[in-house]
Amino acid sequence: MITNAKLFEHELTKLIAEQIDRLKNNMAVNNYEEVGQFKYLMGQIAALSSLQDLIDEAKQRTDKH
Repeated sequence: MITNAKLFEHELTKLIAEQIDRLKNNMAVNNYEEVGQFKYLMGQIAALSSLQDLIDEAKQRTDKH
């Protein structure tokens, strides 16, 4: 049986991966005129990746209990 928490985790993980893919596609197109725009995009990808790492860590901690 899938709990609401598991379903939420699954959907959030999918959304994070989809957003990272969208941002990477935007980076590949490279429609940015300023380096700052490109760096901002890289920062968003890094932040989302860190968020996924935190979700994984939280899951490991809760699985221990």
